[in-house]
Amino acid sequence: MVIQLLNDREGDLWRVVRHVYTMSDTTTAARPRISTYELTMTAVFTAATCIISPLSIPIPISPVPLTLGVFITLLSGALLTPKMAFTSQLIRILLGAVGVPVFAGFQAGFSYLVGPTGGYLIATPFMALVVAFGAKYIRSHSSGKLKTAVIIAASCIVAIAVCYLLGTIWFQIVSGRTFAESLMLCVVPFIAPDLIKAAFVVIVHATVANRIKPFLLHTKRSTLGGDNRI
Repeated sequence: MVIQLLNDREGDLWRVVRHVYTMSDTTTAARPRISTYELTMTAVFTAATCIISPLSIPIPISPVPLTLGVFITLLSGALLTPKMAFTSQLIRILLGAVGVPVFAGFQAGFSYLVGPTGGYLIATPFMALVVAFGAKYIRSHSSGKLKTAVIIAASCIVAIAVCYLLGTIWFQIVSGRTFAESLMLCVVPFIAPDLIKAAFVVIVHATVANRIKPFLLHTKRSTLGGDNRI
C-alpha cells in the first residue's frame, strides 16, 4: 500500500521535499542553491523510511513494536548532510500525520502521532540530525577508518539516547506511568536490537561514504534549472 501511494504521488513527494527543504527561507534572495543530488537523496531516504518503517514485529511486553525504522533513520544521518537527513525524516512524519500509512504497523494519522509512542516518532528527525553532524565532522576532517567508525558509532548511540529520552518522557506523560516503568516497557527491550542496527550503520557507512563524499561536499555545483533557484 505504501509503495503504491508513493508511486502514485511521486511528483507530489518531490514537490513536498522541495518545499520542506526550502521552507525556512523567507525570501527568494536568501534561498540557497539546492542541487538535484540533494533533493533526490532526500526524497530517496524519505521514500525508504516510508517503505521500511511500517514493517514491524509486535512485542508482547512492550507497546512499541520492533521495526527497522531506527536503522534507516540512523543511516540517513550517516549518509546525508544534516539538513537533508533532518528533512527526510520530518517529511515522513508529516506524511503520516496527514494519513499516509508510514508509521509502524501501517498506522497513520495525527492521533497516532500524539499517542503514547508518538515521542519516539517525533524524535527521529533529531536522531538523523545528530548522526549527520557526526558524519559532517568526518567529511570535513581527515579521519582514519577506526576514528571514523568510532565517531559514527558514538553519534548513533547519542542519537538512540535522544530517541529514548524524548520518547520515554512523552510516553510517561501520555500514559501516566512512572519514568522507570516507561523505560522498562519502551527502552530496555530495544537496547540490544538498536545497538545491532547502529553497528550495521557503521558498516554501511564504511562501505559507501567515500563514494558519496564528493557529492556531499559539493552539492551546490549541480543546481536545478532556470535561474538555479527553487
